Amino acid sequence: MRAGMPVELQKYSSGWADLGLNAGVLAFALAAAVCSGIRAGFVSAVQSSRPNLAESLKEGGHTSSPGRGGHRLRAVLMAAEIALTVVLLAGAGLNGAGFSQPDAGRDSALSG
Repeated sequence: MRAGMPVELQKYSSGWADLGLNAGVLAFALAAAVCSGIRAGFVSAVQSSRPNLAESLKEGGHTSSPGRGGHRLRAVLMAAEIALTVVLLAGAGLNGAGFSQPDAGRDSALSG
């Protein structure tokens, strides 16, 4: 990453030479991600391994899908997820386009 930074921009970025990867922070982030993934999977596995048979038998032929409120909540969450995805993809595309043309928006009078 340091090799790709133009020299004229490095002088305006304080601390650029000290930029690096901290092994302790990386290990903590990796451990937190693994633990949260295992915990989420374990909770889901425990819930699905003990189905409530009595409740299922009481409902008889009824479907096990959520009610009207559950469908509305699911639709709202899905719409929010799609909107956030579009915003993030647009931002990533603009960011990538800005890196491919680093001098495109810069005023030549300021470059000194």
